[in-house]
Amino acid sequence: MVRTRALESTSHEPKIVVEIADDGAGMSAEFVREELFTPFSTNKNGGMGLGMYTTRRIVGFHDGDVLVDS
Repeated sequence: MVRTRALESTSHEPKIVVEIADDGAGMSAEFVREELFTPFSTNKNGGMGLGMYTTRRIVGFHDGDVLVDS
């Protein structure tokens, strides 16, 4: 599921939220806290460990943030 919504903003720049949900196995709180955004760290068989690292970098370049709830 992908959902988007606009946020109220006091600046002239629009703010949005993009929510993404799936029905995967999930990740432990420890993995999310300690390793999720570390390059080449993965808990997926055959994974490269670059997806969330890259996502956070791109979003950060646009003054955004990535929050994870697993």
